Amino acid sequence: MKFEKLTKENLLKLRSEGYNLLFYNKKVSDLCVTWFPQAIEDIYDHIINLCSIGAIAFEKPNIIVIDHVIEDLSEEDLYGYVFVSAYN
Repeated sequence: MKFEKLTKENLLKLRSEGYNLLFYNKKVSDLCVTWFPQAIEDIYDHIINLCSIGAIAFEKPNIIVIDHVIEDLSEEDLYGYVFVSAYN
């Protein structure tokens, strides 16, 4: 198990490994934010399903779409750490 600083470089590696979302199930105001990558077949369908079952309203997971972060945010906007494979 290995955690690394959330950077665009790490996001590009995760995307190349097939991951497309990052989840964090606590408050992003926490001092140490740790994101966990997931590979979801249909991102938007998955988010709609979370909304329809009330998961967004009650559990409030924080979700990052990796492609959007890579395209739309600067390196300075990224914070926290991301779980990466110990074999990277």
